[in-house]
Amino acid sequence: MGDPSQILNRALARASANLSKPLVKDKGVRERTEYVCRCLRNRAGVRLLMACLLAKIDRPEVDPRKPYTEIGDRGAFSGRHYDEAYITHFINEHRLPCNPTTAFLTPALRNIDQTLTTNSMSTRCSYWMKYMRGECPRRICWPR
Repeated sequence: MGDPSQILNRALARASANLSKPLVKDKGVRERTEYVCRCLRNRAGVRLLMACLLAKIDRPEVDPRKPYTEIGDRGAFSGRHYDEAYITHFINEHRLPCNPTTAFLTPALRNIDQTLTTNSMSTRCSYWMKYMRGECPRRICWPR
């Protein structure tokens, strides 16, 4: 598949080639992804999403819900590594509207040792997971 930097550049070229035709076929997935990407108040979600999906494309055996080596089981990986090693350069090079620093140091995403699911995170940060599900409680994101 190539190195992660090449994967990002190929993805950008493919998406840019036809902006009017979405690459994601599932409407629900597309709408939730757009929601995270358009939330201007908290850009960490975009970096988290980019790092997890890049890792999955680069290494198909990883589980994108397990971006913490502390989880310690099969499929876990370092999302922060992907974020800092590849995503940072990519967003700076293309001047994307994202946080200048890794998503994995934001309070809601720091020091986690379990799979990211809406249930596992709800007690730790219900706002964050509602945000990731597309239920922005403070109306700070663009409307759907």
